[in-house]
Amino acid sequence: NREREQQQQQQQEQHITMPDVKTCLPMVKAMILLDSEGKRITVKYYTKEWASSVKEQSNFERSLFSKTARTNARGEPEIIMFDN
Repeated sequence: NREREQQQQQQQEQHITMPDVKTCLPMVKAMILLDSEGKRITVKYYTKEWASSVKEQSNFERSLFSKTARTNARGEPEIIMFDN
C-alpha cells in the first residue's frame, strides 16, 4: 500500500496541467467597420474593458484607422490583429 501511494503521488506530481484556455487562444475583443474616412459605420465590443466610455472607443478607433489606413482591402476583406 505504501509503495502504491508513493507511485500515485509521483504520478500526480508529474501530471502536466493544461494552460488556461484564455492564455492560449486568440480572443476577438471587437468587430469594427469604419468607412474610408475612419468614421464608424458599425462596431461591436465584446469585452467590458471597452464598454466603459465612448471616448475611449473613439480614440481606439482613430488609432486603428491611422495605423491601417494605408492597407488596400479593395478586392477582398482583411482581418487585422491589432494590439493597442
